[in-house]
Amino acid sequence: LHPANALCFMVLLMTLRPWEIGPVNPLLTLIPRFGVTLCAFSWLLHPKQVSRLTPGNRRAVLFLVAFSGWLLLTALRTPSITETLGRWFEVYFKDLSIFGLALFLIESERSVRELQLTLVVSSLSLMSAGIYHFFSAGLTEGRLISSGTLGDPNDVGALIVMALPFALVPAFEKKSGAFAKTAGLI
Repeated sequence: LHPANALCFMVLLMTLRPWEIGPVNPLLTLIPRFGVTLCAFSWLLHPKQVSRLTPGNRRAVLFLVAFSGWLLLTALRTPSITETLGRWFEVYFKDLSIFGLALFLIESERSVRELQLTLVVSSLSLMSAGIYHFFSAGLTEGRLISSGTLGDPNDVGALIVMALPFALVPAFEKKSGAFAKTAGLI
């Protein structure tokens, strides 16, 4: 299992969040930890296929760590510190962890393309869940209430806007075949 594949699997899980679909199941809530463990295990199996921190991106990492520290300090200045810190660890820290893993586990153009296609597949899954929910549950006041595991349809829209350019890459790439161009347009 290549480290980039493990990262893609973890990104897919974090996007789809299957542990939120049904009633609370303690086994399903361990899925995010399983994804991180899978990435670490894969990294240990393939130490030569891991990218290194270059001098060019050290400054960006330093700024990101400084920004994260600043966010953490501002969380300590809020009236409800425990609630704010809980949200920081629940939302921002997961994204920061995925960024760090991507920085070290993606080492080639192929790995980047796999991550792009993972985002495309996860957005298609969320769109399918939204369409199913729309037609099965019906409308409330003319608007979709939630879509799949994302409670806000605007979250699905943001994910689609982010993943759509990745889906269109094969359609406009010169060395893509006819099947890849057709699939990219569809």
